[in-house]
Amino acid sequence: MKRYSQLIAFTLLWLVCMYYSAWYAENPDTFQYLSIAQKYASGNISLAINGYWSPLISWLIAPFLLTGLHPILSFKLIQFLLAVYGLHCWNRLVTLCISEKLYASWLKWMAVPFMLSFSLLNLTPDLLFLVCMLQLLRLAMKADWLMSFDSVIKTALTGALLFFSKAFGFPFFIAFVLVLAVRGRRMKKSAHLFRNYFFSTGLFLMVSLIWILPLSLRYGRPTISRSVSFNLSREVAPLPGRTVQLPVLSGGLIAPSGEQSASAWESPGDAIPVHTMHPLQSADDAKYYTGVLNRNLLTIWYYDFRNQAGLFFLLSIAGLLVSRRRKELMSDEKLFIPLLVVVLVYGGYSLILVHTRYVWICTLLMLLLIFRIAGILFPHTVHSVWMRILLGVVLLLAVKRPVKEIFFIQDKDIPLQWIWKAVRNPLTTLDIMYRPDRQLHEISLEMKAKNIRGTAIASGRVDEFPRDSYTAALYLSYCSGNRYFGQTTFDSGTSTETDPLGIQYYISFSKDKTQAGWIPVIWDEKYPCTVFKRDNEKGE
Repeated sequence: MKRYSQLIAFTLLWLVCMYYSAWYAENPDTFQYLSIAQKYASGNISLAINGYWSPLISWLIAPFLLTGLHPILSFKLIQFLLAVYGLHCWNRLVTLCISEKLYASWLKWMAVPFMLSFSLLNLTPDLLFLVCMLQLLRLAMKADWLMSFDSVIKTALTGALLFFSKAFGFPFFIAFVLVLAVRGRRMKKSAHLFRNYFFSTGLFLMVSLIWILPLSLRYGRPTISRSVSFNLSREVAPLPGRTVQLPVLSGGLIAPSGEQSASAWESPGDAIPVHTMHPLQSADDAKYYTGVLNRNLLTIWYYDFRNQAGLFFLLSIAGLLVSRRRKELMSDEKLFIPLLVVVLVYGGYSLILVHTRYVWICTLLMLLLIFRIAGILFPHTVHSVWMRILLGVVLLLAVKRPVKEIFFIQDKDIPLQWIWKAVRNPLTTLDIMYRPDRQLHEISLEMKAKNIRGTAIASGRVDEFPRDSYTAALYLSYCSGNRYFGQTTFDSGTSTETDPLGIQYYISFSKDKTQAGWIPVIWDEKYPCTVFKRDNEKGE
């Protein structure tokens, strides 16, 4: 029973949190993956091939959609299974790297709140990417890595899964294997091992063609993704001091790119023209790109290092570098390989676009490295009271983020009064925080009951609603079987914006229950929004 105590505890906590947060899905990306999964499930393979969204998570969701399970619940069930396997991979990795049983136990249990937050609140392929990354690390740290045909096959397939999870997995795997190949050569490892590095890479490239070929055929040129050019456009890439204002999500009404697309966000670069930067060709682009790099590095610093556990990681690395055992940073694979992943992930994403969910793996690996370096620098006092207190503080500092996310939706400054209420009444806090999502689900069911489906829907923009109004309206539109055209410039369904696109229904999150030219069809004081139908008799 003790062997499965972590799994049992995680499952029970997940079920409790799932009861309250089952309908939470506050990311427009979620509905694009679900829309693509629906295309796979219905057999529209050619329409499902999309260069902006990697395919693996949609492949996993599609069979669940065939059972009739609600799309959001299907996604969350996949996330639960991934989190369970992720915990397994993390536990194996910790066992490989940390010999002290007490600290290994701390690190294993520390992953529980992270996996809860990742699986329940982030319906994107980032958890899938994290799990594939942990699996690759497990393989790379084994003593017989790439010394057998079986190891070569597993490494290549894991690399391909990384790529199928997120496009970033392609350059990451190439760089990861290349660095380890060069390191193995310099350390004079066997020629057999060095040769197998390249066998594994070749097999990875062959398997990756499963996705690269159809993608390249669709866009008429070789490509592994369209998202890089979109994210590196002036319209998307933010500068320091500016928030991300994605043009499709904030640029007025835009028609979806296809009849079966959930919204224009499904193919954002096709829906609107963007100007991709070419910093190596244009001095002006180079100057702008320098600002983008600065902004990405500041994002990493603010979220993972400033007043965070990452600061202790930097101190640990600095301490090791000035100690007599600094050579172990290169010679010890259980130090070098996790550090290599941290550098590649931070370095790679800083070149394009950084979101906190993109670099989850770094937080976990930095904690792992802190504990391993502590054992190297202080072998005789690693179990002393002061060391336990210090490492305990580091873990608490790291864990506060996922705990705050679970109870308060995001890692933000929370009034002490709220925190005290969450400690005293955690279930009541969860009930209050996720009430808007249950309301949205109820509205979507009512839209289905009133046969509002297969039509064009738009919404107004408003800041008072506790969820992003674009995503909330997309939620209602997708879950009721409609196509979402985005937000009007103002919170009103003006005919000049809606008429040219044939908008038949309009969702307003304002307190005003009237809209000129529109008839309310779903309204209730308990609901956060009103659904209007076009008054075709009167017009506006």
